[in-house]
Amino acid sequence: MRLVTPPSLALVLVAGAMAACGPAQEGPTIPTQAGLPNPASVYCEGQGGRVDVRQDASGAQTGYCVFADGSECEEWALFRNECQPARVATQAAAPTSAPAIDPASPPPAGWEVYTHPNLGYSFYVPVGGEIETDEIDRSISYVGPLAGDGHWPLFGIAHPNLDDYHPPQDADLQTWLVEHNRLPGRVVGTRFIAGEAAIHTRNDNGPQACDDDRYYFVHAGQVYEITVMHTAEEDWSVYDVFLDSFRF
Repeated sequence: MRLVTPPSLALVLVAGAMAACGPAQEGPTIPTQAGLPNPASVYCEGQGGRVDVRQDASGAQTGYCVFADGSECEEWALFRNECQPARVATQAAAPTSAPAIDPASPPPAGWEVYTHPNLGYSFYVPVGGEIETDEIDRSISYVGPLAGDGHWPLFGIAHPNLDDYHPPQDADLQTWLVEHNRLPGRVVGTRFIAGEAAIHTRNDNGPQACDDDRYYFVHAGQVYEITVMHTAEEDWSVYDVFLDSFRF
C-alpha cells in the first residue's frame, strides 16, 4: 500500500469520480428566451420544491426553493448543483446487525490493514491500492487499482477539526447534521460502524456522475464521515468488508 499526500480528500474524490463517471450533472438545459418560465424555478418544482420569491430592502428579488423538510436553496444555486436539500428520513430505520468481522482476526486473502498513525482507527482495504492523506488529519482516502476507465474501489474518511464536526454530547446527530448542512442525499437507514450506529445516506447523482453511500457517526466527540463512491461496479461484498472492519 503506497501513501501519498494530495491537497485534500475532496480533490481526490472529485478527480476519481470525473475519471470514472464523467462530468458532474449540472441540472437540465432549459431555454431562457423571453416569455418562457424561469428555468431555475421549473427545476425547483421538478425536484419537489416550491419557489418562494423574497424581496430585500433595496427591492431586489431572489427566488428560493423550499422543500418539505424545511431546508431550502437559492434556486439558481440548486439549478447549478451548488446546493442540495437536506432530506430527512420519514421514519426511523433499525440499525443493521453488528459487524461479523472479528477485529483481532487477520484480513482476508487479498486485503491488508491500514491504521491511521494519529487517530488510531484502522480498516481493511484491497491489496494494490493507495492511501492518500492530507497534512493536517482532515481526511484520508483509499484509491483502488484501475478498473475499466477509473479507479475502484474508492473510499473516503473525513474527520476535519471543525465546529460542525463536534456536536454537543446530547445532540441528536441527524438533526445536528441537517442544521449544519452536512447531510447530503437521502437518509436510508443506519449501520453499525466501529460499534456506533451510523446514519446511512444515499446520493443518486444520475447517469453522468457517480452515486455514493455515506455514513456518519460520532466517536470521542468527533463526527466521522465515510464515503463509498461507486466509480465502477457497485459490489457490496467488497464494501461490506471495508465497512465492517472499521475500528478504533
